[in-house]
Amino acid sequence: MSEAIKCKHRIQHLLVGKSVLDIGTDDDKVCPWAIGVDLSRVTEQVNLVGNATNLYWFRDGVFDVVFSSHTLEDIDDTDKTLREWLRVLKSGGHLILYLPHKDFYPNIGQPYANAGHKHDFYPEDIMNVIDKIGVVQMIYSNVYCEKFIYELRSGQEYSFEQVYRKI
Repeated sequence: MSEAIKCKHRIQHLLVGKSVLDIGTDDDKVCPWAIGVDLSRVTEQVNLVGNATNLYWFRDGVFDVVFSSHTLEDIDDTDKTLREWLRVLKSGGHLILYLPHKDFYPNIGQPYANAGHKHDFYPEDIMNVIDKIGVVQMIYSNVYCEKFIYELRSGQEYSFEQVYRKI
């Protein structure tokens, strides 16, 4: 099960009738009309293959929504990456992030941790980076977590969700 499926129902109202970029889409886009970007091969879900830190395919301010689920923690430079994602977002558009919570998912170096993770985030970590960038306002930040269990139960959440609006 993809991580995005866990939060889709909460954010659908922000996606309907909008141009959507889904960064790190893997095998399940946040909505059928989204443009999916991932490091994997082009598939029915992945429209563009490439690095999420350089969205060179797109000019400034072309998307109503930029969505990313469980991708930002895999990237070295959080600040640079968020700036790039905000670059392609229209004024008034929404940046939606869904990320594993540091207190509820195995941290780097711990048993069962994801080997690709470069960061373990608290919601405040992302808020601090966004505050430095200064072109968005927070709409909400919510935690949807249960303690991580190696034998994952269907639908188990160990993540936080943040929605920002570009000014």
